[in-house]
Amino acid sequence: MINLISEIKRKKSAVVVGLDPRVDQLPKEIRDKHNLQSDPSATNIAAAIFDFNKGIIDAVADYVPAVKPQIAFYEVYGSAGYEAYEKTVKYASEKNLYVIGDVKRGDIGSTCDAYAKAHYEHIPTDAITVNAYLGEDGVKPFLKYTRSAGKGMFILVKTSNPSSGQLQDRKIDDVPVYVQMARLVKSWETILWMSLATHLLVLWLAPHIQRNLKHLEKNFLMHIFSSRDTALKAAEAKML
Repeated sequence: MINLISEIKRKKSAVVVGLDPRVDQLPKEIRDKHNLQSDPSATNIAAAIFDFNKGIIDAVADYVPAVKPQIAFYEVYGSAGYEAYEKTVKYASEKNLYVIGDVKRGDIGSTCDAYAKAHYEHIPTDAITVNAYLGEDGVKPFLKYTRSAGKGMFILVKTSNPSSGQLQDRKIDDVPVYVQMARLVKSWETILWMSLATHLLVLWLAPHIQRNLKHLEKNFLMHIFSSRDTALKAAEAKML
């Protein structure tokens, strides 16, 4: 089991690299190699995606502690795409990267149990993103794995999409809903930490929102890229 905190300290970076492949943005060399121009089948696209991901993972593995594949970009290609997601997770794990499965699961009862088993047992992700706005019932099945197997969760508290305020900024007893959610997450005592949102979304949250949440919990993973970031520049140089 990879210890995320230790890796952040060892590599002196808290950068998480998103693996959200878009076929039209893949390098021409990879598109040509997998015949996407003449045969853009789901099987060929999935193979191209995994090939591209391997290159990214190889380039960043020495510089960043974690990667975060967003499952929607794989599921769109059916079973072939899902296989590419699984292979990506396994390859990143073999490279000793902490893998956050960006799946935003959230449900209750046996459905949630199945989600937890799928993403913590069948697929070797170290952590997943969870939408806990269904309440504690939607979190308990995941907590079993955080306690018994050292798995982690990144729980949505305040997101940056334009309409998030329709619910998250509403006040109950003069306290915003997202702050109430943060208090709930803290009370559930997840083993790792909660997340303001996912990946780069934190970058665009207003300062007052960050202040409202940071006094509740110090363990926020802030994914902020900068042109001056050593890890990013090193990875870019390796890919050129």
